[in-house]
Amino acid sequence: LAGLGNGAFMSIPNAMVADAADVEELRTGKRDEGLYFGMYSFAYSAGVSISTLLSGFALEAIGFDPNVKVQSEATRYNLAMVPTYLLLATAPFALLFIARYGITRQRWREVQDALAAKRLRDR
Repeated sequence: LAGLGNGAFMSIPNAMVADAADVEELRTGKRDEGLYFGMYSFAYSAGVSISTLLSGFALEAIGFDPNVKVQSEATRYNLAMVPTYLLLATAPFALLFIARYGITRQRWREVQDALAAKRLRDR
């Protein structure tokens, strides 16, 4: 299951960015996928940086001691549960963004057909 989730996480956002670039091309006539992918890469890197910083604070808050070979029972429990709590806390935001993503399969087909027709006219 983790592999499926990771595979989806690595591929679906890139496909969504490409679809959004196509919609923008149809709307404005400009191809800005470099800008879209650049912003996605920046946001991803910023998110990794912030989560790395916050993970250090979380480890301190749950009582993790790097000098101890075996962590206490409470610390081990918290090491397992904190990521679960964070996932539950952030899932509504992810679902909100997914719900607001307006490119359906039908809309994607319409955009692709319109772009193909436009490119034929522009030849």
